[in-house]
Amino acid sequence: VYKKLAFGRPSRFQNRMTVISIFLAVLLLVGMGGPYFASHQYRMIWLAAFLAIGIHFIPFAAVHGKTMLPLAFLSSANAIAGMLLPNVPFPIFAYGDVTVMGIFGIILLRSKNPLAMEKPASETLRADKPC
Repeated sequence: VYKKLAFGRPSRFQNRMTVISIFLAVLLLVGMGGPYFASHQYRMIWLAAFLAIGIHFIPFAAVHGKTMLPLAFLSSANAIAGMLLPNVPFPIFAYGDVTVMGIFGIILLRSKNPLAMEKPASETLRADKPC
């Protein structure tokens, strides 16, 4: 799977950002969602989880590219809207989160290999000339 989806070995910086992002997600999940477990407020637990995951996409932009920033914004905005609009049914925000994640997942899976796109000019010119 790694060879098929990766564009090369991650740098030391990317490895650090991956660890930081995952650590941040765990801290945010516990910090934002944890207080609602005692009162069984499952809507807020899930919305806090959506927000934590959205925020953790910000440092992941250093690993997976700028596409993660709009994903972080949309995911976080969806979660915050769910927290601020308690009269709107939770499934609206859950399906919104699934939709956003699914669209960006497809975008990331279909993205072009940046290493293959950086061909030398001589190869590009040769490919354009008819034989």
